[in-house]
Amino acid sequence: MFGLPWLQDIHSHKSLVEENPVLGHLVTDDLQYDSRSAFTLSLNHRETYTGITDRDRSLTTRRFGELSGELIEKGEDGTRAKERLGEEFRTPGHIPV
Repeated sequence: MFGLPWLQDIHSHKSLVEENPVLGHLVTDDLQYDSRSAFTLSLNHRETYTGITDRDRSLTTRRFGELSGELIEKGEDGTRAKERLGEEFRTPGHIPV
């Protein structure tokens, strides 16, 4: 629905690795439980301050779940889902999705 990229794909993207060579040394290719990390971007709700407090983390987590449910219920398409996500959330944040 949101089209969030996998963090592993971002960190191993050729141009990003060329610009930041340390990423090439940190490639996630030895996970014990799967062939890739299941994380995508980390987010904070735009109404958070630092994103670190329990209140901020709770707001981010709760609203991400609520927004997902609202969009599914309304049958929103990917374009509108991405717009709504950007209206309420920012990255980088403290909640890995």
